[in-house]
Order: sequence, then structure tokens, then C-alpha cells
Amino acid sequence: PLTVEDIQPLEGRVLIRRSVKPEKTSGGIILPEQTREMSQLGVVLKVAPDVTGITVGDRVIFSQWGARPCAAVTGENDLVFVRETDILGVLN
Repeated sequence: PLTVEDIQPLEGRVLIRRSVKPEKTSGGIILPEQTREMSQLGVVLKVAPDVTGITVGDRVIFSQWGARPCAAVTGENDLVFVRETDILGVLN
């Protein structure tokens, strides 16, 4: 499989590593993997040349429906492509 270094996003896209969701609730209930929602928070790993306002290393929140998985290319389930317009905010 390819690595993150081998990928260059194009046309306003950003490559993000999703944050890991907790495996259990605050009450201690362990959540099966099938029922856990995918996180909408992540760290920017790569940006397309035409992206402005987002830089590598930014922690962002993005639209759940705007994320496109990258697992087929890298084998990593936590990598997604997101359009710059689907990034809702940068976390401080």
C-alpha cells in the first residue's frame, strides 16, 4: 500500500487523519466497533496547492458526509479526503 507521503490531494481537497473515538462511554460501557460513529475531528496531513486558510497540522472539524475514505489506497481506515468547503472549523 501507499503511504501518506505518496499522496498529494488535488482540487481543493485536504487529507485528514480522523481522531480516534473512545471505545467506551463515560459510564464505562464498551462500544462494539460496528456501533461507534466515525469521528468528525482530525488533523490535517496534506493539502492541495489551491487550498487557502488550512495548513498541515491544523486540528479541524469537518462534515460527516463530506469525507471520502482513503483506506483502499493506504490500508489505513482513519484517513479521509475532505473538500476545503466541507471543513467546518479549525480548532484552537
